[in-house]
Amino acid sequence: MTTGSGTKGFTTSIRTAGGRIMVHIDKAALIKLGAVDEIGSLLHTLDVHMPRFHALALQKAHREGRNHVAIGGSDVWWADERS
Repeated sequence: MTTGSGTKGFTTSIRTAGGRIMVHIDKAALIKLGAVDEIGSLLHTLDVHMPRFHALALQKAHREGRNHVAIGGSDVWWADERS
């Protein structure tokens, strides 16, 4: 399930064998990926890029040893590939 705070981004969770990872995806990351600051656009961009957000969250959780991670604009390296 994904919930939106409306102004700062969206939070979702990933269940793994080791437990649950809470993931916050900042609105800046979605805008960097082409969304506009409108709920429909943000949700569409979130949906399109969710597989990469999922993989990135698992990597960050493992690397940082945490069960809560945040994905910001600087984390979406693939946005530069869109050009």
